[in-house]
Amino acid sequence: MSNRDLLDRSVASAFYGQFPTLRPVQEDAIEHILQGKNVVLSSGTGSGKTEAVLAPVVSVYRQEALNTDSLTILYIAPTKALVNDLEKRIHLPLSRVNLRLGIRHGDRDDLASGSIPHVLITTPESLEVLLLRKEKCLSTVKAIIIDEFHLLYNTQRGLHLSVLIKRMRALINKNLQWAAL
Repeated sequence: MSNRDLLDRSVASAFYGQFPTLRPVQEDAIEHILQGKNVVLSSGTGSGKTEAVLAPVVSVYRQEALNTDSLTILYIAPTKALVNDLEKRIHLPLSRVNLRLGIRHGDRDDLASGSIPHVLITTPESLEVLLLRKEKCLSTVKAIIIDEFHLLYNTQRGLHLSVLIKRMRALINKNLQWAAL
């Protein structure tokens, strides 16, 4: 049995389609994330890390996002360019499972449209703005994914992000599941 079989069937289909097998990093991450564990995932470029984490996180939190129609997954990327690239890559699989995707960075604010996304991709700086504005939608976040963590590790931006995540935890007043790629 593949760990893929542990995922919600519609989520597995949306993210992995008809691929006969998953990549090792994808296979290895699923069970840990489904068990609610926090993970640090290190693998080469193009190895499927985004899907390795996002598919099981969506599998865990999708129904709650739909039932409450609220922001449930926060995806943090270090640059606007990566945020925009991620949107292109994950919009289709998320829409296949009826989840709305939103973007928030210096050039775009989908939260301003009035329709709260289920998944929000943002930068650390934009997350700070959202926290300063006391955006109510942040209080419903259940999971945080941090992409390109190695670019933030042991830097001022990384320290800044750790403070922001601590503030998120205080806002939510319960544990957040997180994954660092």
